[in-house]
Formats: sequence, structure tokens, C-alpha cells
Amino acid sequence: MPKKGRRTVERENVLHPRYGTAPIESAYNVPYDQIVEGYWQYRHEHLYPQTAIPADLSKQNFSTFPREYYVDIQKTCRECGRPFIFFAREQQFWYEELGLYIDVDCVACYECRKEERLAKRHREVFSKYINNLPTNCRELTALLESGVYLWQKKELQNVHTLRRL
Repeated sequence: MPKKGRRTVERENVLHPRYGTAPIESAYNVPYDQIVEGYWQYRHEHLYPQTAIPADLSKQNFSTFPREYYVDIQKTCRECGRPFIFFAREQQFWYEELGLYIDVDCVACYECRKEERLAKRHREVFSKYINNLPTNCRELTALLESGVYLWQKKELQNVHTLRRL
């Protein structure tokens, strides 16, 4: 409960390029209690029951409890602290198309996940070329770009490595 005299600021959800920032209502009318009974973790989440879509249990990777419905869930990004929605359609893609384990949870917003993928690519390029310096300009440029990126993100601590390049 907010303290008296203090205004709470409703923050906009982080934009997901495919799904937007607002819950996406579905044509299914699933009671809230039925959704919560279907997955124990839902009791602790901020759900949008009007967004429920049925799951295809034959495509889920689960050990004990399948998830009968996917539902938009508002979360807080562990990286940047901003609110975002883990969309029902995104969950369906993760668990039914990509085959991720059903209990894998989304803990970062789309922008932070995208940034992490970019950082991972730079780490891979840097690791690939740092010990065997490239002989062509394209690879050397990729190494330098990755080194500068990692330096700016404070992942590369030794300035001498960067200067050597």
C-alpha cells in the first residue's frame, strides 16, 4: 500500500516488437481459478486471465505437470527492473515450438534478452580470434569491434589486451 501523500507512478511495459506492451485478449473465456489451478506458480504472478490460450500438451516438454493454458503474465526484468509482459503466445512458442522445458521462466525483458544475445556473440568472436590473431581485415575488424564492445560493457578488464590489438 502506498504511503499517504506519495504518488505511485504506473510504468509502461517494455515494448516487445512482436506483441507490443499491453495484454492481448483471446477468444477463450477461462475462469481465473481454473488457470491458477493449472499451474502452481500462477498463484504468485500478476496474470491477465482474459488472455488465456489453450496449450497443446503433446508438444510440451514436462516432467510432472503440463501447463493447460498459457496466459499473459506481468513480470519485472531482473536486469533493468522495468515491467514487461511474458505473453501467452510467446510462451506457446517457447514451450511448443522451441521445445524448452515447461518450467523455464522468462526473467528478463525483450530488450535485455536481445542485449545479452549481442554480448554473447561479441564474447564468442573475441574468444575465437584473440589467441590466433586474424590475417584478414574482416576478421580483424570483427575482433576489434568485439573488443571495444566488451571494454565498454566492462567485460574486458585488461586494457593492455585491447591496446595490443
